Amino acid sequence: MKRLGRRHPVLLGALVIAGAVTLAFLVNLGIVLFNDMREPDRPVEGWMTPRYLIRVYDLQPDDLARVLDVVPGSLPGVPLKRIARERGLPLPDLIVAIEALRAQVEP
Repeated sequence: MKRLGRRHPVLLGALVIAGAVTLAFLVNLGIVLFNDMREPDRPVEGWMTPRYLIRVYDLQPDDLARVLDVVPGSLPGVPLKRIARERGLPLPDLIVAIEALRAQVEP
């Protein structure tokens, strides 16, 4: 490594940076894979997507689509804050409507 560092310092620097980025990616992947994503007690937040809401809170896609005023399955990866902004709705009002839907689903 010392010889490589003396002969090609930029290459060694790029290799170190690539290794650090790879390590960070793998740590993040491990956290996501081994962390339980189901948090039914967590309140609805603006970063959540319809797909996340359906999976975590066991909401019916058709019911959530009706609350969001969208075609079912049309916005699976779009966060609620963007949906609210595009619809001209205050995010808190949209969250209240989703929480009301959650209350109907919970036993």
